[in-house]
Amino acid sequence: MSGHRTLAQRDRALVETGRVDRDLFVEFDGAYGYNAATPMSWLLGRLTVLARRLATGRSLSLYDPVSGAQQTVESMEQFKGWMDRHFPDTWS
Repeated sequence: MSGHRTLAQRDRALVETGRVDRDLFVEFDGAYGYNAATPMSWLLGRLTVLARRLATGRSLSLYDPVSGAQQTVESMEQFKGWMDRHFPDTWS
């Protein structure tokens, strides 16, 4: 059996932890850089999962590639800033 988790399992983990670590950030960046409908749809889906977590009052831990550290995000404004810096034009 493969050690890979299904998309639903990964989404549940994202809801539970609110954590975008380096590896997941690299996946996000790859989807964003591919600049095609399906990968962008996947990325938007994951960003939506994170936004929903924020909407319930829970914080996020987001990887910052500049510092190499995790940053705590507690508001939609902070989250939008992170998205604008790393994935412009994915969220309106």
